[in-house]
Amino acid sequence: MGAALVPLVIVLAVLVLVGVGVVAFSRRQAQERREVLESDTVSFRVPEGQDPAALLAALHAAGYDAALARAATDPVLAVTTEGPADREAIRSVIATAPTNPEGDHLGTREIRFLDE
Repeated sequence: MGAALVPLVIVLAVLVLVGVGVVAFSRRQAQERREVLESDTVSFRVPEGQDPAALLAALHAAGYDAALARAATDPVLAVTTEGPADREAIRSVIATAPTNPEGDHLGTREIRFLDE
């Protein structure tokens, strides 16, 4: 009887550890999103056909803090800026970012932030 409880206790311990890890990860993501949204940001509505994850990856690779938010049903990226010069650099990163993780592109398009 006691030998049967050992695997059950191990499984329960693993499940608890996984749950704690998921909660910690979720809280860290939420904190990062709050920090980005509370700082000086520009917002960009992600066009249909564009994978927001590909944009986030490109912006993070370029050294920008960015978070995904939602405005109504459309995904919106909020990107932290340090001034007006950052707007053009961010615009350039978005314009040249792939549309998906495979590296496809939508082609030339005008990048407009929500406040423009």
